[in-house]
Amino acid sequence: MQTVETPLDQHLEQIIQAILDRLEAARQAGGALSDVLHIVRGDRVRTSKVRPPSLWVFPSPDNIESAGGTTNVHKIEYIIVALVSNTDPEEGQKAANNLAARAYTVLLEDRLLGNTVHDFKPARFDQSYGDQLSENTFAAAAVFNAIVRRRE
Repeated sequence: MQTVETPLDQHLEQIIQAILDRLEAARQAGGALSDVLHIVRGDRVRTSKVRPPSLWVFPSPDNIESAGGTTNVHKIEYIIVALVSNTDPEEGQKAANNLAARAYTVLLEDRLLGNTVHDFKPARFDQSYGDQLSENTFAAAAVFNAIVRRRE
């Protein structure tokens, strides 16, 4: 496992940017996510500005374990939420699951995220279920852990 020495704030930005770039590349014409209108960072957008179908990328807690000396292994959680709109609850749930699954597949095509992490491991897949965000908006999510060994 490669040891990263980039300052943490810069490295975190590199990781989330690599995720956004990977999703955006699949959004181009003919790509697996070409139907997606917006791909946004969860920490940089107002919910009223997100229009489905969209993917929303949220950084979550960073679990840190000592690897000896001044080296730590970071397991940084990222949540990719798929938002869709549909007047039919069954179809809306299926569409949200489908979009989250496609984003999941796209992100697993490069588990190194362009050499920004040691591994980008799937952690959980949250399917859309009975509760929805609003009357016609449905969500499903793919959750990943970015694994990185850092000298600190």
